[in-house]
Amino acid sequence: MSTLKLIGAHANDIERKERRLKALRHQILAVHDQVMNKSIELKKEKHDHTHASLSKTRNMAHSIEKTNDMMNRPCDQQRMTRTYGKMDADLWTRDEVRLWFNQYAPDKDEDYKFIPSKTGYTLLAENR
Repeated sequence: MSTLKLIGAHANDIERKERRLKALRHQILAVHDQVMNKSIELKKEKHDHTHASLSKTRNMAHSIEKTNDMMNRPCDQQRMTRTYGKMDADLWTRDEVRLWFNQYAPDKDEDYKFIPSKTGYTLLAENR
């Protein structure tokens, strides 16, 4: 009889340990889910922070550039203006470059009539 009691005690002990193991596995999975959810939340927070920081930097750079632009040349904001480069300066100062361009320029169109008042860039004298 004593062997049956020992076998029964071992069976109860094994059953209790299996229940404890199952509870601990369940606890481990619950903690794992919490860690994964927190990880996803932190990644999203980091992404949002990075995006906001980059956006703020881009907007600041744009506003600084726009402010300087408005202070330095506000009249140019209303119309398109051409920026002149080294080639344009050479055309004005070096005759041989200007002659080369004029040599290959197409003939003037005879139908084209240039009327300065229609361009909007001339000032009309009121009463002379």
